Amino acid sequence: MANLAMEIKLDIAKSILIRIRHSYPRSLGSDGYKELSGALGSDETLDGYLLYLKEKGLIHAEMMYDRTEGGFWWVNTSTLRISAKGIDWLM
Repeated sequence: MANLAMEIKLDIAKSILIRIRHSYPRSLGSDGYKELSGALGSDETLDGYLLYLKEKGLIHAEMMYDRTEGGFWWVNTSTLRISAKGIDWLM
C-alpha cells in the first residue's frame, strides 16, 4: 500500500507564510493562490501546506474537503490571510 502522507518541509511552509504576509491585511486572493500553486507544482501540495498552517493557527482560511472526483480541498481564497500568530511566528 502506498504511503499517501505528505511530508511538511518547514522552509516551504515558511516561504508560503511569507507570501501570504505580503497581502496583509488583505486576503491572498485567487491570483496569489495561483502563484503559490504554480511555484509548488500543484494545488494539492499547496492545499496540504495551507491545511497545516491553518491547523497551527498561523493563517485564517475557509477550507472544506470535497470527496467527489477522488477528493480535493476547496479553499476560499477571499478568506485566506495570515493571522496575528502567523505574523509573530515570522518575527
